[in-house]
Amino acid sequence: MSDAILPDFKVCNTCCIAKPVTDFHKNKNCVDGRLSRCKSCRKIADTEYIETHREIGRIRARKWRDNNKERANNRARKWALLHPEIILENQKRFRNTEYGKIAGRVEVIKRRARLRGAIGQHTTSDIEDLMKLQKCKCANCKTSLKPGYHVDHKMPIIRGGSNDRGNIELLCPKCNQAKAAKLPHEFAQENGRLI
Repeated sequence: MSDAILPDFKVCNTCCIAKPVTDFHKNKNCVDGRLSRCKSCRKIADTEYIETHREIGRIRARKWRDNNKERANNRARKWALLHPEIILENQKRFRNTEYGKIAGRVEVIKRRARLRGAIGQHTTSDIEDLMKLQKCKCANCKTSLKPGYHVDHKMPIIRGGSNDRGNIELLCPKCNQAKAAKLPHEFAQENGRLI
């Protein structure tokens, strides 16, 4: 027999499996100096906790930013000055992709809709699906959307429309600017499609 020392074992309170003591985090307040839950069970529990309390954390962070706007802006500026290479790398990696361009637009639309109290939301995959359904053509004038497009709310948010997938369409910039906050039937009448 070898003189190797076998590690002590401990049973995890969550998964009830005997594991080496090294699989448990140290804690001087516990009787044996280790937590009763193994590292893998603790990681699962922590992940679940974060997922269930994520919205609470966002609300707290938003409330803090609202109450401390100047501090939050200063903190963001300092971070940006200390990490310009990270910002440039993220911009190159994310914004120069088609997905990044769409995601950026979706985030701007979500923010505007949230500020106006609109319900619902759509995703980048919804925009990509719409592009395929509309065959990369404007929903109004049927011109190509390859040079650029706007995500339009059929029923404008300012007039009670939602921000979900069923209320969006892709228009060329010219049509979207002409439509502005008009109701669908008003815009159709203006273009001679309704009498």
